[in-house]
Amino acid sequence: MEIFGTKVSLISKIFGCTHGSLSRPFSHGKLGYRSCLKCGAVKQFNPETLETFGEFYYPMVIQAKRN
Repeated sequence: MEIFGTKVSLISKIFGCTHGSLSRPFSHGKLGYRSCLKCGAVKQFNPETLETFGEFYYPMVIQAKRN
C-alpha cells in the first residue's frame, strides 16, 4: 500500500527485525497503524475491529525543505 511506504522485503523478513514490540495504535480518520518500536516498520490497524493486519512497511521519508 503506497500510503504506508515501502513493503518490507523477503530478505529483511528473514534477517531483519522480528517486530516483536509494537506501539499502541495510531489513527487518522479511518486509516490506522502500529509501529515496531525497534525498527520503525508500520503495519495497518483497523480502529473499528481493533485488529492489526497486513504486511509490514517501512514508512516514507519526508524531507523538509531548508530555506
